[in-house]
Amino acid sequence: MAIWHNGNLSETASVDASGAGLLLGWGVFTTLGIKAGRALWLDQHLHRLRRDAARCDVTIPFSDTELHDAVSAVIGVNHISDGLARLTATRRDDGRWNTAPASDVTILALQSSPVKMRGLKVGFATAPFQGELSGVKTTSYLPYFWSWQQAHKQGFDEVVLLHNDLIVEAARSSIFWAKAGVLYTSPLSLGALDGIGRALAIKWAQEQGIEFRTAEVPLTALQNCDEAFVISAATGPRAIATLSTLDGETALPESQPIFESSRAWWDAQ
Repeated sequence: MAIWHNGNLSETASVDASGAGLLLGWGVFTTLGIKAGRALWLDQHLHRLRRDAARCDVTIPFSDTELHDAVSAVIGVNHISDGLARLTATRRDDGRWNTAPASDVTILALQSSPVKMRGLKVGFATAPFQGELSGVKTTSYLPYFWSWQQAHKQGFDEVVLLHNDLIVEAARSSIFWAKAGVLYTSPLSLGALDGIGRALAIKWAQEQGIEFRTAEVPLTALQNCDEAFVISAATGPRAIATLSTLDGETALPESQPIFESSRAWWDAQ
């Protein structure tokens, strides 16, 4: 696999072992979908990456044009038709092991298999504490991946994260649910990631004339909703079929018109 690293395409790039990116997980990243050899929503991803990098004091010394060209080059040289690309920016200076005032920017891409779009089985877990970096997509991502991995081992497709019993988000996506024709998601104030998929779903709903609200609600709101789906910019909307807690399993209605409409819109992009 060829990767793009600090301006160069290479099969064997490396980062400094003493850098803060490796030692502390001090960095930011974004993962985007590739469809028919084209990166989806790249401008939005770059905007979010720069916003998060500024909050984390990580520099990105490349223009959007350079990064556009780099993503295209990585997709092309690896012959990716449908898959994923990841842009990562990590800091070097931690004030102790490394004092170089620089950062490393890396772009990867891979071909991926189709993911499950309907019939998701979802569990629940406690949301990781993020403090001042709440809502930032940092490379210190293990708590989220760990929650998903442990749920996946139990047969779940995704896991919804709760804070003080309130719905925050899913481990690897944003979550939306509908009740009586109104579409809901959690507010960013609860610590949810201000993700590209979340923003696109909200914009789509508003353009369709679907009433949209944010709400601080417990998991019973999901158990009693008319339909629910998770969404990330890498996969698009994915419909939830069942919700599992220690008290048992809740099956959501089979008819999910808002999800089906959003999925059709996404597939047309």
